[in-house]
Formats: sequence, C-alpha cells, structure tokens
Amino acid sequence: MTFTKFIQAAAVTAALLAAGSVQAAPNLVINGSFENLGLGHPALADGTWSTYDYIQGWASLTHGIEVRNNVAGQADAGKYFVELDTNQNSSMSQDILNTHFGKSYTLTFDIQDRAGVPTSSQGIEVL
Repeated sequence: MTFTKFIQAAAVTAALLAAGSVQAAPNLVINGSFENLGLGHPALADGTWSTYDYIQGWASLTHGIEVRNNVAGQADAGKYFVELDTNQNSSMSQDILNTHFGKSYTLTFDIQDRAGVPTSSQGIEVL
C-alpha cells in the first residue's frame, strides 16, 4: 500500500461522521490535522519540515511521516500538513476505533498533487 499524494492539514480532520445522524458525531480520527506531533517532537518553525516514525495518532508504515510547516505548500487548517513522498513513496496509518458494525461513516480528505511528480506515482488508498 503506497500513498503518494500530498495530504493537506485538514485532510483527515474534516470528517469521519456518522451518516444520517441529526447531530454530528465526534471526529473519530485522532490528530487529523497533524497539529500535535506528540511527546518528544518539538514544534516546527515556519518554513521547516521533519520526518518522524510516528506522530500522535499516526504511525509510519514506510519511509516516515514528513510533516511540513509552509514548505512547498500550505495547510488548509492549522499550520502543518503531511507530505507522503518523503524521499520515495511513503505511507502512514491509523486504526479508527469506536466504529460500529452496520453503521455508515463518511471519511473526507483534502489532498493536492505534488508538483513535478508523475500522476502515475500519485494516489491514495483507504483500507
């Protein structure tokens, strides 16, 4: 499984909401805007980036999670976004907990193509 799209900060933040509910369910995604890097990770200064094996709520499956703060793009919400082509195609994951069999959920992403990377090398999968 490879992810090669550039996920903007509001990517996963936006909504994992129960469909058909009168009142919106709480967001089930942890740290969907990537703003909380987690313990031991200092804040990123504007115009910088760093690669991590994990950030709060997310684990790297391959080649690290590259978090950027206004480097070759800008977050839709907050100040951080994730680049999923660190030094090659990379991937990250999060298990979504507290879901219930038979209930419908909506997952939305805010993604942007990476300039200069062929379309054939870009994509996103949700499993």
